[in-house]
Amino acid sequence: MRIAEAIDRFLEHRRLKRRAPSTIARYATALAQWQRWRNARGAADDLAAVTIEELRAYLRYLLDDHIPHTGNPRRPSAAQRGMAPASVASTRCILRAFWTFLAHEDLLAPHQVGFFQGDRIPAPEVELQDRAAWDETTVAALLAACAGRPAEEIARNRAIVLLIYESGVRLDELCRLQDADCDFADRSARIVGKGRKKRWIFWHDRTAVALAHYLSLRRGPSGGPLFRGTSWRNDGGALTRDAVRAVIKRLACRAGIALPVQAPVHSGRHGFAHAMIDGGMRISRLARLMGHADIRTTMRYLHERKEKLQQAHRQAHEAHSERRQRAQGWMRAVGDDS
Repeated sequence: MRIAEAIDRFLEHRRLKRRAPSTIARYATALAQWQRWRNARGAADDLAAVTIEELRAYLRYLLDDHIPHTGNPRRPSAAQRGMAPASVASTRCILRAFWTFLAHEDLLAPHQVGFFQGDRIPAPEVELQDRAAWDETTVAALLAACAGRPAEEIARNRAIVLLIYESGVRLDELCRLQDADCDFADRSARIVGKGRKKRWIFWHDRTAVALAHYLSLRRGPSGGPLFRGTSWRNDGGALTRDAVRAVIKRLACRAGIALPVQAPVHSGRHGFAHAMIDGGMRISRLARLMGHADIRTTMRYLHERKEKLQQAHRQAHEAHSERRQRAQGWMRAVGDDS
């Protein structure tokens, strides 16, 4: 079977599973990149010709030689070779999912089935870095930077900033949010997150005021997408992911704030998580609010805050000391009675 045909079948399978369009686009981009690499090497467009050595060589190429963004006409190529280990690990996950699908469809030769089993094609080790996060100072600066634009745009941008910070909503989820999903009186919304899993998000007083003000100025009828464009190109249409990113980047530039280039919006979600931890929320409950399938993902936010770990360490030692003192007092009382 031709590799292009196999990829088409895999992507159609993911569509039937109702994977998010952005997820399918990420699959398609990663697999197309692999195809281009194979074609440049003169490899046959035949699934049966793929070897484990080739797959290992491709991941090595991504780590050491690939120049990111060379195939993206909207972005300049990176100045250095090699993708970040986390990006290579993500590509490996996509290739492994593709390979698992092919195995289930009986499209692989027997010796190919186990290519991704165990550690035969290892993922690069990824060193976890502390991630940038909004805090109250960041939010105040972003809100101040909203000024100087038409009233509707100011109100919309303020509502976006506050909703991200107070609810922890993801960028995709924000762009898909509809009026019908929101209970503005209850300050909550029912959203569909990763893997089409539904969960609730909530917000507080200042976001409720900002949303009410935006809705009073928003163009178009009620119903439909919550956040809408105000430009002549997108007059009243739903904001796209790129549009929201551009809004946050412009606000950060005006405010003189350095946000992560690749995750200006997601750093607001990080800020929400840290704010909830600082407020005393249990990790298990935070995981549900964040929509994390694995609580270890949520635990990263705790590990990133030295002061919270130090506080937990101190509280545990204080509790242990109290128990020890009570035990020593009980032993002395027993000794006196005897």
